[in-house]
Amino acid sequence: MEIPTEEELLLIDERLANIDLDVAVSMGYVRKAQGWSFSTLSKRFAGVNTQLLQRYMQQAITAQ
Repeated sequence: MEIPTEEELLLIDERLANIDLDVAVSMGYVRKAQGWSFSTLSKRFAGVNTQLLQRYMQQAITAQ
């Protein structure tokens, strides 16, 4: 296994900088597209903190 270069590490860091927001937006889309409640969403996807997801979504709605 090769050790990544500094440039590769910076690229990875840049691409993962907003992953939490990207996941929240994606989960919100899945929830709306499937017509699921937050409860159903949490049952369908392991490791989803629905309270945190609800906070992200509420912040996005109030910011609009």
